Amino acid sequence: MDNMKYSDEVINNNILMLRLSGDLIGEDNGASILELATEYLNKNMRHCIVDISEIRYINSSGIGVLITILILLYEVENTKKILQKYFIMSCYIVN
Repeated sequence: MDNMKYSDEVINNNILMLRLSGDLIGEDNGASILELATEYLNKNMRHCIVDISEIRYINSSGIGVLITILILLYEVENTKKILQKYFIMSCYIVN
């Protein structure tokens, strides 16, 4: 059963805010979340806030989804320097 909901918002024209709620089961909804994040990265979005404060349950694949978002951001050339010096400034996970 898919009890996952998510929404996206752009803040200050360069920060993607992903709000996740329910159960983050990577096998069930990870692909759609990663597709959404990739769409924004292709539009030169370079920062991401992931709000997981409304997540009830997360499995290991769901954690993998969060890590993959971080890796996608890290692979963007303009973000590498920020991540090396200020890791937390490029991807926040709000709990």
